[in-house]
Amino acid sequence: MNPNNYIQISGRLTADVTPNENKTFARFNLAKNFVGADKKTIFLSCIIFKKEFDDNEQTIPWDLLKKGQEVLITGKLAPNNWTDKEGVEHKGFDIIVNKIRDLAEE
Repeated sequence: MNPNNYIQISGRLTADVTPNENKTFARFNLAKNFVGADKKTIFLSCIIFKKEFDDNEQTIPWDLLKKGQEVLITGKLAPNNWTDKEGVEHKGFDIIVNKIRDLAEE
């Protein structure tokens, strides 16, 4: 992995992780709570590809990644730009996950 594009963050799954119809990838969101005066929560868009999941010998099968579960993900940032149906352009990013770990097992 490129050391200039690396992210590792923990958070809770906002829904069960379910792969797409062809079971080639899964999209999910991770909620990260921050403590402090404003106690903000951010939501991170994540994608994990089956090949990455298998190549890295994940210990958690997709069907065991459930809503509310606290996980640690490692991956890289990828731009995600889109235009909505009103024609408004949006810019954001996805985390392309290459490892995911259940923090409850620690």
